[in-house]
Amino acid sequence: MLKVCFSIDQQYIKPNNQKIAMGKVAQISCRSDNQASWFFNGRDLPDNVMSFYVDKKSTIVIIKASKENVGTYECISKIQSSNGVWKTFRARSTLEILG
Repeated sequence: MLKVCFSIDQQYIKPNNQKIAMGKVAQISCRSDNQASWFFNGRDLPDNVMSFYVDKKSTIVIIKASKENVGTYECISKIQSSNGVWKTFRARSTLEILG
């Protein structure tokens, strides 16, 4: 699971690449102060991927993972500092299918 924690003073990104069996459910998360944007191999998410934002955690769930879901998932979040400056943070996680 990809875990990402953003703060103005300190940035902590801990990607965790996943290997799962074909047909299983995969979940990738990043922690953010607001809704993060997700991309798959630089494009919009595939149809079998759902995105949720609950309690400062943006999560995507891949239903029935297949070879088409193999690749890099990127979480992008923007936060505003106390002086009004916006910062962008990115984290990536790679998904592989076993079998």
